[in-house]
Parts: sequence; structure tokens; C-alpha cells
Amino acid sequence: MVSSTSKFPQPLFTKTIELYGDRIGSKGNLRFAGLAWIGAEKFLLMQGDVDGFSMPSTCYRFLRLLGLAERLKKPVILWNLPAVHGINTPRPASLAWTHAIQNVGIKLLKFPHPLLTVFDETYPCDEGITAISKQLPAVGDATVVVSRLTGVPNFHQHPLRIVEHSSDIPAHLIELLRSVATIPATELVAKRRAALHLLAKIPRQPSAQERPHV
Repeated sequence: MVSSTSKFPQPLFTKTIELYGDRIGSKGNLRFAGLAWIGAEKFLLMQGDVDGFSMPSTCYRFLRLLGLAERLKKPVILWNLPAVHGINTPRPASLAWTHAIQNVGIKLLKFPHPLLTVFDETYPCDEGITAISKQLPAVGDATVVVSRLTGVPNFHQHPLRIVEHSSDIPAHLIELLRSVATIPATELVAKRRAALHLLAKIPRQPSAQERPHV
């Protein structure tokens, strides 16, 4: 597996090592994917944006690194990477690409270790942070969101932390990890499946990128 040291996205992390996942170094359009440390705690970190799964190579890299995290028995952080939105967004694709996206969804649902999600101040959301909060639990087990808004409801007891500054994210990630790390893998998977089932009943609103321009 090809790897290189990287300072991105420091200084929020103590250390990061970017991983590409194959001999040709396919990156897809993820901004960062690899190992990241907060102090002595090691994670598999994948950072993207609302179009995070718009390339087949992104799906392949995502699957390879998620498999690595499972082998290493490490938690995963999905940063600005709305996996549910990316998986469910209709798009013209080849059969192989469609199959890869489906595999991403299955792999996330069955992942036996904690999945933590982060949405910082650069993540676009026209409907406000409340709309984001309704999508988060369908895959992730706990979430940190950077926002100055208050009164954001938890979604079916989903652990959610609202912080004002990105610098507050690492401490909250460690706190949330400790709260979900003791949950058995079977319970984590069951909660993700239940949340995804509930989310499927909520009418999906098109994102700003999908709305037609008038």
C-alpha cells in the first residue's frame, strides 16, 4: 500500500499519514484519506465534500481503506463526507460504479468499529444544520458539527456535539469515541440499520447542487 506523510489536516491532528491504497496511487476526489492520530489514539480518516462519491476511484479507495481500518480494528472518521447522501444521490453510472457504491453502503453498515462523522464550517448546507442532523445517524455512530446555531435536536438519541470552532473538534471526537467504543459491534450495526430505515421514510430534499437554476 502506497503511503506518504502529510501535514493535512493538521494542526487538528497530532500526526497524519496519507494512504492511497494501491500501486498506482489512485486518489479519487477525497481531500485526504489515511491514518490520523489525536494524541495516542489512532483513526482511519477520510475527508471529502458533498461530491465525495462522484468518481468510481473514490469508491474503490474508500473501500480499500475501510477494509484496512477493519483489519487494524481502528475507528473511522468521515470528515465532510456525507456517505448517505453520496450513496443515495442518483447519477448516471456504469454497472461497475453502481456496484461499487452499493458495496460502500454495505461495508459502512456492517463496519464493526465506531464510525464518527464531522461536518465543519466549510460544509455547505442551505437548509441549516438541523437538516444535516437528520441525515447523520444513518451511517455514523456519533457526530461533531461546527456551527453557531443552537437548539439543534438530537436524532433518535444520536450522540451529537455542536461546537463553535474547528479547534474544539479533536477533544469532542475523543469524548464521543469513548462513549461508543464500549458498544458491541452487533449493536452498532443494528442501530445503523434502524436509523437508515427511518431515514428512508423521510422525503429527500435535493441539495443546492441538484436544484435546477432558474
